[in-house]
Parts: sequence; structure tokens; C-alpha cells
Amino acid sequence: MKKIILLAALTLLLTFSAAGIGAGKLEYIATFTSSPGELNIATYTEDNDKVGLLGITLAKKASSSASRGEWDSFIKLWDKASQTNSTTSQFIGSIKETETTDPTLVLVTAGPGVRITLETANGSFSYLLAKSDYDKFDAGIRQVAKYLGTN
Repeated sequence: MKKIILLAALTLLLTFSAAGIGAGKLEYIATFTSSPGELNIATYTEDNDKVGLLGITLAKKASSSASRGEWDSFIKLWDKASQTNSTTSQFIGSIKETETTDPTLVLVTAGPGVRITLETANGSFSYLLAKSDYDKFDAGIRQVAKYLGTN
């Protein structure tokens, strides 16, 4: 139990420390929760720079940031994945983060739900999005796309 509390405290410390860096603004657009994790859609703005964010929290946290063009590519993968009807997992595609020294690879598979996986230097983080969450997820990523398209 002590280890769980220590891990939770460390996670909070890292989260709040990262949020306090710079004068940027983090805004959560949508959150999805399913055992054992959480998927977040967010935006981050600092000065005139804007990115869309996907985050997955399991025992640890992972995220991927995307510029407007990269976000549009993710939406295309999502569109294909959300229309895939299969009882087995089908690989849809991937996108690799750019403009970072530690890029995250975003993998999208579809079948009974859409699985979003973030492959990072710290491990693999996956979230299975249920069909009942498709509309909310779609609205969230399109809201981010609209935001990224504005100045």
C-alpha cells in the first residue's frame, strides 16, 4: 500500500511540476475512463504555438503532441478505424511525433473498439475506446482540429 501511495504522490508531483513550466495553457477537451486506465484529449498553447495532445494514464503517464498537420493525419486514421467492423484487431496506421528528441509513436488498431497505443521510450501505453464513446471522441478530436486551425 505504501508503494501505491508513493507512486501516486510521485505522479502528482511530476504532473504539477510539468504544468508549472513556462506560461503555457493546458486545456482538457475530453476524458475517457475504463479499467485500468484513462485517455485524455487536450490542447496546449504557449505564446502563439498550439498543439493537440493525446494522453494515456495507466500506472504511468504517456502523451503525444501534434501540430495541425499531424492532428489532421490522426483524424484520418480515426475516421478509418471508427468505420472498421471486425471481430479481430486490424492495424489501421501510425503517426510518429516530430520536432522532439524523444518521439512517441501513435498506433491505431480497430476491431471490437478502437485501440490507441502510445509507444514511448518508457514503454507502451494502450487504451481501448469502446464504440459507445466514439461520438464523444470524434467531437473532441474535431474540436482540437478547429482550435489548431485558429490563430
